[in-house]
Amino acid sequence: MIRTLTESQTVNSELLTDAITEATGQVPVRTVQTTQSIQSGLPNTCWFVSFKSESHTPLDKTLWILGVRAIALPIIYKPKIMQCTRCFQWHNARTCSRTERCRICGSNNHTESSHTTQCMTAKPHSCPPRCLHCSGPHPADDRNCPLRPTHKGPKSKPERIAILSTTKASHKRARAAAGCSHKVTDVHMETESPTTPSTPTRARSPSIPVSIPATRFRPGPSNRFAPLAGLTDRLRSAREESLSRQGP
Repeated sequence: MIRTLTESQTVNSELLTDAITEATGQVPVRTVQTTQSIQSGLPNTCWFVSFKSESHTPLDKTLWILGVRAIALPIIYKPKIMQCTRCFQWHNARTCSRTERCRICGSNNHTESSHTTQCMTAKPHSCPPRCLHCSGPHPADDRNCPLRPTHKGPKSKPERIAILSTTKASHKRARAAAGCSHKVTDVHMETESPTTPSTPTRARSPSIPVSIPATRFRPGPSNRFAPLAGLTDRLRSAREESLSRQGP
């Protein structure tokens, strides 16, 4: 962004581009006057000047352009951070289908309107909030939360561990300063899902080997193959008798 004041001539994009190129040695890829500057009609004009990021070098804060001193201010793009007002994660609340959480303590069993804590400290007493993200002594939508996303990107794992260690200690000190005599336990805080007790399996009785004595085949009246043997003998006798009748 370049602010310049000129009385001798009207500044336009072509004239300003040539002047900036001559003063800095860098060719702008885009030079546009701001809408507010156009509507104000003042001799002090304001322009957006863009350069290629791969070949651009930072400009001096003060530049001499068109015979006057201009102030160059770098513009850092900061993406807008959107936080859901339902679950307090980082997305649009219109498309959120998650369970609604409490802004004060992060519980998903109640909302802020019904927030309550179980604390035996005498009244009047106010337990410190507990951040959903860092466990620090502030609400989930606090803009100063150290784990709030930034345009620089997410925190690394070692950074997150160090931050959580610091914020948990801060929350402990805040409880002590507020007069909490013990660890504050939210009545509606999340509890572990009840585990279904497993059905006890009946112990198997040890296998008992059963020895079956081997039976040997013995001819006799109790043999089950005896009827077959008798039939064979009768057939043999009938055949011999038939051959004897035919003669030689």
